[in-house]
Amino acid sequence: MQQGYASAQTWQRNQCLKIVDVRERLRCMKEADQPYDSYQKEAEAIKAQP
Repeated sequence: MQQGYASAQTWQRNQCLKIVDVRERLRCMKEADQPYDSYQKEAEAIKAQP
């Protein structure tokens, strides 16, 4: 699962680099750099919602 997440992160970073607006690009990169553990916790929290 982590390997797939890492591949998706690489793809997202490449997409971020295409963004012209500097602020938006930085926001995108920050989101793309989210560690797998944080992503997993966030996903579990969403699944637990009714």
